[in-house]
Amino acid sequence: MQERLEKLHAYMESRKLDALIITHPKNVYYFTGFLTEPHERFMGLVLVRGESPFLFVPLLDGEKAALPHGDPGDRVIQAGEV
Repeated sequence: MQERLEKLHAYMESRKLDALIITHPKNVYYFTGFLTEPHERFMGLVLVRGESPFLFVPLLDGEKAALPHGDPGDRVIQAGEV
């Protein structure tokens, strides 16, 4: 999965993108190994150029998302924390 994230970062660089948010659950799973169905709640993998990626998940999924799933970065942010 690290290789997938590296390719995504390279794509961001080639397109001069400062940030990218991936919200479809299957795409989040593809890049992180974390799979859930957030229903109407927001969930996303957030990539910012030059920083580690992080998952933004509903409060109900925070504990599950914090388990090792490939490499979504070391950060999981739960809704309500920001």
